[in-house]
Amino acid sequence: MKIITLVENTTSNENLTPKHGLCLYIEANNKKILFDTGPDQTLIENARKLDINLSEVDLVFISHGHADHGGGIPAFQKINPRARIILSQSAMNPFYARLLFFNKYIGLPVNEINTSQFEFITRDQQIDDQLHVFTRFSQNGFIPVGNQSLKTKTKGKLIEDDFSHEMALLIREQNTHVLLTGCSHSGVGNMVKTVLDKTGLDRIDMVVGGFHLFNPVTRKTEEQTRIQQLTGELSAYPDTKFYTGHCTGQKAFGHLTQLMEENIFKFQTGTRIVLSPLKQFSVTIQYRG
Repeated sequence: MKIITLVENTTSNENLTPKHGLCLYIEANNKKILFDTGPDQTLIENARKLDINLSEVDLVFISHGHADHGGGIPAFQKINPRARIILSQSAMNPFYARLLFFNKYIGLPVNEINTSQFEFITRDQQIDDQLHVFTRFSQNGFIPVGNQSLKTKTKGKLIEDDFSHEMALLIREQNTHVLLTGCSHSGVGNMVKTVLDKTGLDRIDMVVGGFHLFNPVTRKTEEQTRIQQLTGELSAYPDTKFYTGHCTGQKAFGHLTQLMEENIFKFQTGTRIVLSPLKQFSVTIQYRG
């Protein structure tokens, strides 16, 4: 399995363009997959520089209905009008970030999207033997405080977003299991626990996604005591490697590395994670110019 970050907030490769958002390109089980598309056309140019042909992508999964994860859909559709695009039905709802003096629209660019490629889901769904989408996660553990700034509109009124439109993707290749979580608005610990409970797996080998520990609206990072709460939850999974970036934030990542040591890693625009098919898989990270 190979995972390449096409779009993320940062990069160590001066030839690539970072953007606030997330787009992961995956090759697994003879399929080519996108998990999110980033905020705009940035994925197209970065893919070209990384020698990735987006016209060959078979499946696209949109983790939730925010523009930094699905704003690149129209640009992708111009390159690839055939790929199946899988997302929650409610991801098309209007979403807003509450700012000091106004509410900013942060939903998908619905007027620019061709929904003929869309496959909407309303609950957990097995796409095939290797791909499983999960929705509706446990709320018993850590939930990001930054969620409180995020709203959705119903019947003309803004209400707090319950993130029922959020989903995670579990990829199985031979005996390796990787969970992709987008922003983990539901709490990454909750998401891992929910997937393990529903599948009966004894472990997930790798989790890749943002943890939403930095609020881009308020520019504040979660308090260290709350980050300690989250790492306490994640420490229940000592055999799982966590790769994070995007909405986790630099300061929070520093706290995580102090608390989780060898089980937490950072990804950036251009990061390549390669997993061997062996049970004791190896992971390498490279930056291509």
